[in-house]
Amino acid sequence: MIRTSGFTPVASAPVTEPSKERMAPAKPTETQPPLRTVKQVSVKRTRSARMLYTLLAVFLVGMLYGAVFLQTEDGGLWSKMSAINQSYLYAAESQSMFANFLNSLTSSCVFLALSFLGGLCAVGQPVSVLTLFIRGLGIGSYMGYFYLAHSVQGVAYSLLLIVPGVLVSVLALGLSCRESLRMSNRILCSFLRGEALLNREIFTLYLKKHLILFIFLVASAGLDCILRAVFSGIFHLG
Repeated sequence: MIRTSGFTPVASAPVTEPSKERMAPAKPTETQPPLRTVKQVSVKRTRSARMLYTLLAVFLVGMLYGAVFLQTEDGGLWSKMSAINQSYLYAAESQSMFANFLNSLTSSCVFLALSFLGGLCAVGQPVSVLTLFIRGLGIGSYMGYFYLAHSVQGVAYSLLLIVPGVLVSVLALGLSCRESLRMSNRILCSFLRGEALLNREIFTLYLKKHLILFIFLVASAGLDCILRAVFSGIFHLG
């Protein structure tokens, strides 16, 4: 009889194949956007800047035209401008600072409202451009009057009391007109494609941007009041 060993064989664990999840290579983490996206963002910013510069150039053209037009006009327009500016100067000196603040803010908000409403129309692009041109036309004729009527003193008055506030308000108006043109183009393209003209998210963003620009106009009106309170006593243009 053959004796077997007292040791019993140990069952070996079955060899499992590596799972597909373990074998799959790890996806590389994207630490930066693709180069194509960066280029697209750069091109978009460049186009936005060019559009803003073009709109500000429209304002400057209107401003220059207003100043030159006042010089080449007959005495009728000059007498009307003189009466308007004299009444404005008298009101600015006699009214309270809060009244001057409201007058400055109202005059700027009218153009901001025109730009805002123009952006809600599919064919509102001319409204945005004309808004800046008319604004420049009024400011150019206004500053041109002070130069022609008061020479060096009128130039100093314009530089100290008019130009600082105008720079802030015109920048805000230029940004508003740029957004207005974008919105009008978007609505026009949606209309031609038969899609929804305006969704809630886009309109909310458009409204928020104009609320921020309204704050810029408030700052511009406040700057006008401060400069008038500080420097108006050194000018005698009445």
